Amino acid sequence: MASLLFHILLECAKAIERRQLDVADSLLAAIQSLAPKEESIWTRKVVKYFAEALVRRAYEIRPPWPLPSLPLLSYPTKYMNEPFFLFAEITSKHAIAGALNSGYKRLHIIDFSIVFDFWQWNDLIGDLKEQYGGLQSVLITSIAPKLSKHSDRLRKNQELAEYRDLELRQLICNSPDDIVNCISKLRRKREDEIVVVNWNFTLHKLLAQDGATERVLSKVKDLGADIMVIVEQEANLNRPDLSERLEQSFQYYSHVFESLEKKYRTVALCEIYFRRQIGNVVACEGVDRVERIESFAQWQNRLSQAGFCPVFQKADEFKEDFQYYLEDFGIEEKERHNILLSWHGCPVAVASVWKVTDPPQFSGGLYTKQDTVDDSEGMWSSSESEDDEENDSLVCIMADRNLWSTQGSSMNRIAASAKLYDILEYTCHLHRLELAVTWIFYGQDGNTNSKGKRILCIDRSACYVYDLSMHGFVCIYGRHRLEEGKGIAGKALQTNIHIQYDISLLDPAEFPDKDDDSWMIRNSYAAFAVRLTSTHPCKDDYVLEFFLPEGMKETSELELLINKVLRTLQRKCLKLWKVWVRELNEASGSEVRLDDERTSSIPYEDGVLEGNGYMTLNPTSNQAKETREPLEQDVQEQSAIPAPALNGENSLPSVDGGLQSTNKRRKISTVWDRFVKHQGENGEVWATCKHCKKKYRAESKRGTSNLHKHLKNCSPSRQDEAEQQILVETGELSTSIIQGNFVIDQERSRLDIATMMIKHGYPLTMVQLYSKDVVEADVLAICRQEKEKLINFFDKLSCLLSLTLELWSSNDKMMTYCCFTVHFIDDEWQLKKKILAFRNLRYNYDMGTVLEVFKSVLTDWSINKNVRFIFLDITPPKDHMIGELRSKVSDQAPPIHGHLFCVPSYAQTLSLLAQDGFSEIRSVLYKIRECIEYVNGSSLRRQRFQEAINNGSLQDREMPTLDVPARWDTTFLMLESSLEFITAFNHLEQLDDDFKVNPSAEEWNKATAVFECLKEFYKSTCNFPTSRDDYFLSVRDVYKNLHGWKQSDYVYVRAMANRMKGKFDEYWGEASLALGISAVLDPSFKLDFIEYGYRQIYDSDADLHLSRFRYDLTCAYHKYAEDISNQGPSSSAMADVGRCASSDISFKEWRKGKYERNMVHSQWNELDQYLQLPPENLDKDGNVLAWWRDNAQNFPILGKMARDFLAIPVSTVISKSSEVMKMASVHDGVRPEMAEALICGKDWLDSPNCK
Repeated sequence: MASLLFHILLECAKAIERRQLDVADSLLAAIQSLAPKEESIWTRKVVKYFAEALVRRAYEIRPPWPLPSLPLLSYPTKYMNEPFFLFAEITSKHAIAGALNSGYKRLHIIDFSIVFDFWQWNDLIGDLKEQYGGLQSVLITSIAPKLSKHSDRLRKNQELAEYRDLELRQLICNSPDDIVNCISKLRRKREDEIVVVNWNFTLHKLLAQDGATERVLSKVKDLGADIMVIVEQEANLNRPDLSERLEQSFQYYSHVFESLEKKYRTVALCEIYFRRQIGNVVACEGVDRVERIESFAQWQNRLSQAGFCPVFQKADEFKEDFQYYLEDFGIEEKERHNILLSWHGCPVAVASVWKVTDPPQFSGGLYTKQDTVDDSEGMWSSSESEDDEENDSLVCIMADRNLWSTQGSSMNRIAASAKLYDILEYTCHLHRLELAVTWIFYGQDGNTNSKGKRILCIDRSACYVYDLSMHGFVCIYGRHRLEEGKGIAGKALQTNIHIQYDISLLDPAEFPDKDDDSWMIRNSYAAFAVRLTSTHPCKDDYVLEFFLPEGMKETSELELLINKVLRTLQRKCLKLWKVWVRELNEASGSEVRLDDERTSSIPYEDGVLEGNGYMTLNPTSNQAKETREPLEQDVQEQSAIPAPALNGENSLPSVDGGLQSTNKRRKISTVWDRFVKHQGENGEVWATCKHCKKKYRAESKRGTSNLHKHLKNCSPSRQDEAEQQILVETGELSTSIIQGNFVIDQERSRLDIATMMIKHGYPLTMVQLYSKDVVEADVLAICRQEKEKLINFFDKLSCLLSLTLELWSSNDKMMTYCCFTVHFIDDEWQLKKKILAFRNLRYNYDMGTVLEVFKSVLTDWSINKNVRFIFLDITPPKDHMIGELRSKVSDQAPPIHGHLFCVPSYAQTLSLLAQDGFSEIRSVLYKIRECIEYVNGSSLRRQRFQEAINNGSLQDREMPTLDVPARWDTTFLMLESSLEFITAFNHLEQLDDDFKVNPSAEEWNKATAVFECLKEFYKSTCNFPTSRDDYFLSVRDVYKNLHGWKQSDYVYVRAMANRMKGKFDEYWGEASLALGISAVLDPSFKLDFIEYGYRQIYDSDADLHLSRFRYDLTCAYHKYAEDISNQGPSSSAMADVGRCASSDISFKEWRKGKYERNMVHSQWNELDQYLQLPPENLDKDGNVLAWWRDNAQNFPILGKMARDFLAIPVSTVISKSSEVMKMASVHDGVRPEMAEALICGKDWLDSPNCK
């Protein structure tokens, strides 16, 4: 049964992705029918929570994460399954104990998993102090989100820490940047102190933001922590494809929920946590999807790259402390350094301990409290009141776009339950309530008894329980049924709100008391219930019942709390439900009023029905519209005051049954040509479509948007418009022709759509007419056809190819893209380039992977024999990779015509040279980054820095910002802006005693000297050479600068210049011949520009290098001449013979010309003749190619050389200067082969004459 339910869920997910919500609704109805037949209650719950998550995805329901004021579910150590957090505690225990054996006397624990208390450390610290009697001090630093409304808990933490003789620091972090800043404040106290960083099920949340994990791990490494303990769930739930993610997560959570059947103490909280986690994994994307759980293998790669290595662990030590759970759970040692927790053989969690591969040396010195935390900002504060929720950025729990349908009942009810659960969770957390339940009835005809009274029952999906002691009560209460007018909720159904100050006064039939939990609640708690009236087309209304804290019976404090809860509900239910609160005053008999609330009904925004029958609320309208009245028969007696209509327009029924309008003038919409307006029995105004007879409410305040929307999707209406359009276009068509059938080629239409998607770079999800699988299949089919055409084209092409291989990393460093682009000159002497492949290498690639991709591309395209020039562009640049790939490529592609050119690009070479410069001032750059982070760490620091800026009159300068280390240009700009603020940083050092990272004067001078050198490279990058003459001049400038720096007075500048020159000589030695020959084959340059450039570059050694170049040029020419002679007469020679034979000349004239030509050839070859001709006056590459097109017949050998060498790109920044990177980001998330097809296919379709 579970397998069948999963397959239905999978089909439902596909339908939601295709926006076929009617199909998804029917599939969810099938799940609701089949799920009760499943034997396991926990399997039923898994299916229910996955169905809810899919509906959340369809309706874009995004609950706040973490919850405001109480983010317990974001820090789950205490709220996960009991064996899970015991497993985490045991890991920390053994890791710390093992490290203390090395003789440390002090312990500092930096924990990212503490929220309310550090209970998990209590026993451990006690054991450690007893075991290691010499342990002199223990400091626990908690880094967690702000919890201002729970300062009493935090004060108790401080008291408990004092009782335990511990030191407790609590730092605030609401973002990865905050975490980085927090870690930056920490320092090791003494050399005999051990620093432990602890992550229990929290580190994976950093993956939601690009580069956050790398930044935080880098800071931990800089801190020099002795060990880092990481406990995470063991699964790969971070796949971009929803179907794959759904399959993996369903399998994983099925095992997790099976483990809950053991009834561990925290089972209720576990269920809350995992339900929320499933919702995030399935429903959310982008930064909203914080639950990016990955496997240990993936974490191992990340941590290794970040500079950490694993610490060996022993499973036997774990088993001893985990004995109670070993009947069902298994402890297994993997690779000697990670411990796996499994449930009946299925991995569920993994623990590992890490240390820094190359730890920094201890610099000595104590730190004070100010070194660790700023009391004015970092410690928890209790100054905020409970009424500050309006300032909370997470107040808007409801999505602005909500989809509702009068037909999609299954999806609508699941969506409503999910929204209500979010509302209850938010409200209970905000006001510290322990229990809230939702009562529901299903229409007046569905659930009534013999007396016609409606029956209420609890919607278990929309109940919130925080207190573990209440979980049993909710199970009993959930089986309870209430008649309208009975119990707290039943009375609220009639009066809209009901307060029960003393639950013990209720009849047992109204409130159960069969167990101790029920008896306790009955005699200790107060409660109130409020009715929600639906404002959307679905007719389900709800009653929310809240149980109030013990000891608040019949007090003003209780009434104030109720008013606050109702005010929160008003804001949260604005879009979908109307909350009736005026009756509170009558029920309580008091004068309590909601602050600034003068009306008891909350107006809502009208929506418009879409073509699929789903309504989208208008998120932009700021004006309120009147809500419909409740359905009670005593509606006239209610005290709700309707909100004013738009623009003061109220349409009221007149005495004679017509419509009386308060407007003097009114614009008539064209929509009324298609609708008939009439009045209903109860005075409502209705509009009926003339075509399909469908009815809509039509009061003036409702507008006509929904009517316009209906006409766009009304089939009879569209048919009439189509017939009218035909008559307009033809003028004379008979009725039989109008009513005839038109034949459409469905396959051709599909292919046209796929072609459009490729050419314009549209996302695949844009197509809703066909399934995503169909569109992908069509895209792949088109690309296969285009690829075959190009392969045939290259096979017939009579020239060699220049291939650029580009590697660059995405911004989050999680992806590496490999782009192969080929450059050539076609038979019409037009310069062309085509993208052959666009591969995704992930982040953990090596040169072996690149080589395999390179070989496969050459084989797939059958161009092994045609590639002569290979240019490499690797970002960020990696010198060793360039050399390794060059040697391997040379082995795979033997040289054609004598030489294979395989060189890094000019831009990459400059980047490598710049990295040499930065290596000289690495420590200064680190301090500059620390300075920038420090001044931006708080408002007080920014204020002080502004004072320092004003003191130095630097207000007009741009503030320095942090760099992206992988991009040298950003590091240069950071250095440039920082140097302008030297005086400001020096002045800040005098103003702020805590500012201790300012570089010394000597360090600033060193950075200035290196900056002046690198400035020349930056200028060259900004004015990147795009022509051959600019290129040679740029190379000349680099050599001149390097020669000047070698004469510098500074030793470090001279050392830097020597390293740079070695690298640049290697680059230029490979590139000079190929690019030099291409310059010679430019008729406007020939050898003159080479001679000029070499004399500028080599100075007195120019003649030697020119002689070597001339020799290499001659060898290349003779190689071409040899190959052409082996192929037989050239086409140009045959053309000459044909031309001569057809001319009207005598034999004597023909023979005379033949011997004259032979005499010339015997004296000079083509190369000599070409070089002896005067230079042409050409100014563009296009003119150069046009010259060779016209003169190739006169120089057949040189013409072939020109066609090969002039195709070499001067700049290899091909993809990154085009739309390829943008397209890569647009298609992020699709399968790698689809991304390649879309990117390459667009390039192939854009130039059809290349096939």
